[in-house]
Amino acid sequence: MKCDEKKPSCSWCTRAGKTCHYATQKIDNAPENAQNIARRSLLPYVSQPQTLKLNLVPGSGKEKRSFEFYVSELGDMLAGSFDAEFWKQIIVQRSCTVPALWHSLVSLSMFTELRDRGMVASLDTSDPTQSRSAAIQHYNKALRLSSSSIASKDSIEIEGVIINSIVFTLIELVLVDVSKASLHLSSGGKLLEIWRRENPVPQPHQKRMFEDFLIPIFDYMGKLMP
Repeated sequence: MKCDEKKPSCSWCTRAGKTCHYATQKIDNAPENAQNIARRSLLPYVSQPQTLKLNLVPGSGKEKRSFEFYVSELGDMLAGSFDAEFWKQIIVQRSCTVPALWHSLVSLSMFTELRDRGMVASLDTSDPTQSRSAAIQHYNKALRLSSSSIASKDSIEIEGVIINSIVFTLIELVLVDVSKASLHLSSGGKLLEIWRRENPVPQPHQKRMFEDFLIPIFDYMGKLMP
């Protein structure tokens, strides 16, 4: 006889005058969901970036599409052998509170799309291509905002500058300017070392950012530079 799963006792057990025992599911080995992991590690929880809606993204229609391009495609391409959490979740979430990072991601996406269409050659601002001019404008805004945040004592702003140095490196690689890419990477690496020295006993989320994401990425990209 099939149990109708009524509680506190099913119909069959009630009629038979027996104690009803429900089978319990084994969840000991069940993986933690992302929200529980985030709470435990003190990292803010974010949903999968693919669920972002264009109407929730700042900027014009073109900027929204460029940001969406990063979220839906470019983040996957950058992840490679690294944990995709940094490229697809953390960096996207930080861009919502760090304007310089948002501008740099939009610029990176625009330059990448232009490169794929064979339209990137240099940062010559006389180029009449509207899309290319927009990419340059966002890049310049990101550079200015990052420069003004370097002297900040706020850990979130410093973290944003360090992450941005990685994005700036990628932009220069798309523009095929290895010397500038190396300069951005070196500057970001030095700032990371200073930040680590000033936080000898980092908070759990800072330690995770250091050890799981930033240090491996800087080491890996440094080995690729001539």
